[in-house]
Amino acid sequence: MLKLRQPSSRSSTSMIISPLPLTVLLMAKRVQATPEGAFFFEQHANTRPSILMRQYADPNEYTRKLDDANKAERLLHQATHSAEVPHRYTIHEVRALRYFGKHKCTRAPHLLGLAVTDVVPCVDEQGMVGGYALYMLMTKIPGRRVDHEMFWGKSEAERETIRRSFKEALLYVRRHICENR
Repeated sequence: MLKLRQPSSRSSTSMIISPLPLTVLLMAKRVQATPEGAFFFEQHANTRPSILMRQYADPNEYTRKLDDANKAERLLHQATHSAEVPHRYTIHEVRALRYFGKHKCTRAPHLLGLAVTDVVPCVDEQGMVGGYALYMLMTKIPGRRVDHEMFWGKSEAERETIRRSFKEALLYVRRHICENR
């Protein structure tokens, strides 16, 4: 069994490729910030508007810096507090996977099963206790995974072939959605 991990600042996604043919288990959860990450967000979130006003006379620059400070405050909260429900993007992904399965779309994965549970202490050192962990079992579509390094390591002609294939698959999925509405 192969485990792949794709970390991000707000949530963690782990993917387990099953020995069963054509299935993937995807797990989504919010992870805790590292001490360095939390410190970085704290430094930017603790900027007071009155200090920014003195530092930036230009109203546009002041507004940009204030927006940055507000965003850092939101990110600090997300990095230090558990989420009790899945993010809206996760919910949209579940709906899309169900839709593709219901309508037998051949160029998109189908949802086979779903489980949501609370993160409990001592089970996952990255997960935020009290938050959620969502597990999705889905079909694996045929083909090879192309990541950033692989794509840019190919010749221009090979990259163009990949682009055309992606566009063809995307247009197929889009037509499939429009036909089944």
